[in-house]
Amino acid sequence: SPSPSSPSSPSFIGSRGTMVALALADGTVRIVDACSGDEAARSSVAQGSGAPAMALYVDTIVSSASSDSASLAVSYSDGSMCVHEATPAGRIAETHRWKAHSLEAWVATWSQSPSRRGNVIYSGGDDASFQAWDLREASTGGAAPARLFLDRTSHGAGVTCITELLGAAGGTDTLIATGSYDNMMRIWDWRNTSKPVLQTSLGMGGGVWRLKQHPGDSSVLLAATMYDGFKIVRVVNMGVDVDVPGEAGEAGKAGERDPQQSRGRVGVEHVLQYPAEDELTDKTLAYGASWCRAQDAMGLAATCSFYDNRVSLWSYCSDTGPSDKADKADKAPIC
Repeated sequence: SPSPSSPSSPSFIGSRGTMVALALADGTVRIVDACSGDEAARSSVAQGSGAPAMALYVDTIVSSASSDSASLAVSYSDGSMCVHEATPAGRIAETHRWKAHSLEAWVATWSQSPSRRGNVIYSGGDDASFQAWDLREASTGGAAPARLFLDRTSHGAGVTCITELLGAAGGTDTLIATGSYDNMMRIWDWRNTSKPVLQTSLGMGGGVWRLKQHPGDSSVLLAATMYDGFKIVRVVNMGVDVDVPGEAGEAGKAGERDPQQSRGRVGVEHVLQYPAEDELTDKTLAYGASWCRAQDAMGLAATCSFYDNRVSLWSYCSDTGPSDKADKADKAPIC
């Protein structure tokens, strides 16, 4: 199996569902079969002075549901970003590379909105900036995609995750959620592509390392909040016309509602925490979080924490909260 690995999330590729792209600490991106561990392709390491930058995050997008060719957006520890093209023949070719952030680029995420899919990449970095890039337009000199927007004043620390809220705002897909080391989740409206508007924010109790939208309920998000465990949050008023002007609302402690909700604005609220607050220990460092996408198990969440090597499967039910399905102390993949 590939080694060493970086602290990023894997990204599945193509129609077969077993091929996965990995961002590794040696600066390469590799494609492997998740069940057999066989390596199908590997990128080269970018040349430069000193040790190569670590690849921190990879996100993939395929041209169609039946395709095994993919475009890979990758972020690196030196603040750079890269786009690779991967083919079924086992080749990974770099097509774009540029300096996006002054510190670590923690996340690079493809837009999945129909009007931007395959062309727009969001990025977040330890420099507290949130940006978007358009591959259809080159920047001055042509070395990098054109930057669509840059926000570096709204987040109080590094931007660690970015998730489009698909199915939001009457199907226009204009809402985006960001997470940060400053313990806040923020929701933005991006109808003005040069200046997204902060709609609301929510205190999460810990650094927001991952945000994953529920595959069956677009208003529900699963969050990995580092030393404060995992959370389920709900976005309200997603289907209403977003009120772009005005100040964003803010909610804080669990159970509090964003005051903007009463005025019909987009808001966000805590639903539950897992594990319970009195079960958190100093070995809980919530990093990995994902939903099962099988039609008969869409409420099943898979989460993992760092220091205790714990993988948990638990189901989310809107009426009853979480229930443990299985806990594994080892790190063996299940296929």
